[in-house]
Amino acid sequence: MPRFGEQEKIRIKQRLLEEGERLFTTYGLKKVTIDDIVKAVNIAKASFYKFYDGKEYLFLDIAQNEQKEIFEALKGVLVESKAQPDAQRVKLVFFSMSVLVKKYPLLTIIDKETVEIIARKVSPQRLEEYNKQGFDGFKRSIG
Repeated sequence: MPRFGEQEKIRIKQRLLEEGERLFTTYGLKKVTIDDIVKAVNIAKASFYKFYDGKEYLFLDIAQNEQKEIFEALKGVLVESKAQPDAQRVKLVFFSMSVLVKKYPLLTIIDKETVEIIARKVSPQRLEEYNKQGFDGFKRSIG
């Protein structure tokens, strides 16, 4: 099995995130296989496991990255509109959310079945890490 240099690891990880997002958004978590992912990224299946314990972990990383970006964007809207009336701020937040949903369609395909698959397949420790990033973290970040 090839050993990857740091730059190659970064490139492969980025490709896994990009292709994973494309495949999951198009076909859903249940239908996408690791074989589909490694074919799209052009790596060996064993190489995939150097980065992720399973496709659910990749899905969770993608969702977590998108959630972070959404939280940062919404935080920016709230900070920039602090002097405006509450009604205007609410409008700005909702408009921003509508734009962000289009930018990150993966989050719109998460359904009960997807959540149940992730809950079954992902370790409790990894789920806890994801949970720590949640809305409580967002509330703390905007004070």
